[in-house]
Parts: sequence; structure tokens; C-alpha cells
Amino acid sequence: MPLAVCVPAKAAEPSVDQLRAALARLSSDSWTNADIELVLQFPEVAKTVADPRREPVSQLSATAPEVVSAARQRSGAQAAVLAVSCRTVFHDLTYKSLLGFDIYKWRHHVKFCYDGTRVTSIPERYDALMWHDGTRELHERTVDQSGGVGTTFAYSHIQRKIGACTVIVGCYGWTYPWSRIDLLDNGGYVRTGSSG
Repeated sequence: MPLAVCVPAKAAEPSVDQLRAALARLSSDSWTNADIELVLQFPEVAKTVADPRREPVSQLSATAPEVVSAARQRSGAQAAVLAVSCRTVFHDLTYKSLLGFDIYKWRHHVKFCYDGTRVTSIPERYDALMWHDGTRELHERTVDQSGGVGTTFAYSHIQRKIGACTVIVGCYGWTYPWSRIDLLDNGGYVRTGSSG
């Protein structure tokens, strides 16, 4: 009598439709660990998908202040010289994939000028994809605000819609990086918020 050998059935591989659905949930913040496990079965896709369990790496930096002008100001019997200086602040957000690779860096750039008593101007404000792995598409700004020029405190707040695409399924969703930078009359600056 021959021996019967039981071979366990191989688990069915996920379909492209299942992958697309998991990516849509990852993009819309309604994901589960099962979605992540499914995407990880496609390493070429997983290396380009932003990991929703990780906050983007945030880095804030600035140029040294540069004096651009000086003006005399009278206040009663005393005269003072107020120097106007400018500096540029950069806030970078770097996003990591499910496999830990860097997939893109988004930058909020703001140049502001100040005289020690007020923020005098914000001559430059923009955002940009500094680099990406080829799977991102830059779309419109969803927030574009600034204010406070002429006071002791000003701000720049930008949010951008960025398309997420990958091999196999094409474009499947969006990320919305944002950053708010507060600008002070003494040349100081503070990142008061950011997210992906």
C-alpha cells in the first residue's frame, strides 16, 4: 500500500486589486497592519510607499543673519539706529518607505527681514520637492498663508498636495505635507507645526 503524503496548500498571492485597495487605505489613513503586510509582499512597491507608522524626519535650519540696511529712528529726545537684517529659514520633511528607504524630501522655504522691533517683510516664500525617488507628483498648494508683517511676530504656513504613484498600480493616493514657521522680530524662528 503506497504512503500518502500531505503537502500543505500554498497561500494564494494577493491580487493587484487587493494591492490597490491596501494602498488606497494606507493613503487615506484607514489602514490596518494587514494592509502593511500585504504591501510588503511586493518589495518593489513597498520600497516606494510612505510608512504611515513613522512621522517624517523633520529638520529646521537657517542662514546667518545678513544686515541689508540701517535707518535712523527718532523717539522723543533719543535717536536710535535700527539695522534691518534678513535671513532664510528652511524646514525639510523627509519621508521613509515601508522598507526604510528615503522616498522624498519636501521643503518649506521662507526669507524674512526684521529690525529688532518688528518683522519688516517676507520677500520669499515657497515650497518644493527637493528630491524624490520618481514616484511622486507635485500638485497644488492646499494651504498658503502668511501674516504679521509690521508686528513683532509673523508666520508662514504652507501645505502641498503630493501624488503617490508606484509600479504595478500607478497613482493611488496623496500625501499632504505641511509646515508652519513663526518668525520673530529679533531674527528668531520656531517651527510650530508640521505633518505628513
